[in-house]
Amino acid sequence: MIFILRQALSDPDGPGDDFKVEARLMSFAKSNVALKEVCKVTSDKQGQWQESSNVCSNIDMNTNLYWVHVVISRTKPSKLVV
Repeated sequence: MIFILRQALSDPDGPGDDFKVEARLMSFAKSNVALKEVCKVTSDKQGQWQESSNVCSNIDMNTNLYWVHVVISRTKPSKLVV
């Protein structure tokens, strides 16, 4: 199975560091409890779609558990709702 991790957002500061969103596809091996980052996307450009350049293939739902971990960073206040 192939998985594409994609995120889109409207970033009010463009390439600045005031606002950033990072999403990671994580896996947890059922057999040996190994934690692994499968692929990651980071967006810090205004309104631009970001897509992982990593191939998120070999997704095996029988041997691993998967989830998406999203981190939203904001260093300045905003009137926008996230």
